[in-house]
Amino acid sequence: MARIARVVAAEVPHHVVQRGNRRQPVFFSTADYKAYLRLMAAWCGQQGVEVWAYCLMTN
Repeated sequence: MARIARVVAAEVPHHVVQRGNRRQPVFFSTADYKAYLRLMAAWCGQQGVEVWAYCLMTN
């Protein structure tokens, strides 16, 4: 069954979730967390995206 299309509205906060396939771990070390945050900061800067809050969790 197909999923319902997401509603994307400009200027409205979004809750973004990232998970590993079959809930496998995404981060394996502290260095992985730091690299992810560094990449996310670079991408947000390039795209003009503001992150108001975040929480990196294990699966």
